[in-house]
Amino acid sequence: MKHPLNDLNKDVYSVRTEGEAYRVTKFNAELNPVSFYRIVEEGEDQAICNCPQSNRGHCRHIDILDAFQIYPDRIDKGWFYCHETRDWFPPLEGAAAVEDPPSGDPQSVESAMPPPADSALGTFKMRRPK
Repeated sequence: MKHPLNDLNKDVYSVRTEGEAYRVTKFNAELNPVSFYRIVEEGEDQAICNCPQSNRGHCRHIDILDAFQIYPDRIDKGWFYCHETRDWFPPLEGAAAVEDPPSGDPQSVESAMPPPADSALGTFKMRRPK
């Protein structure tokens, strides 16, 4: 059976928990993970994302996390979300429920991410739009 992701040809995202934070993983059209973003929530209406855009204002990763939080049963389960089309795609059959970055790889979460938001650059907190 053909999976609906086969015809999408757009980037999709998946979300998993990491302790008290979330990791948003971006996959290309071939479903290879290309980047990882860490989001920490602070209160009801504040979140910190470690992507470069978050220092300039609201980032799409906060919107993606919000979409997953509408359907919390899709977090940590391998569901995919296309931010451009707002479409949801079920996990791939036979795939692991969560994706792990390659360990020791230069593109792993720790080395691929910019410094944490509370680094020497200062803390950036964004409010979710209401």
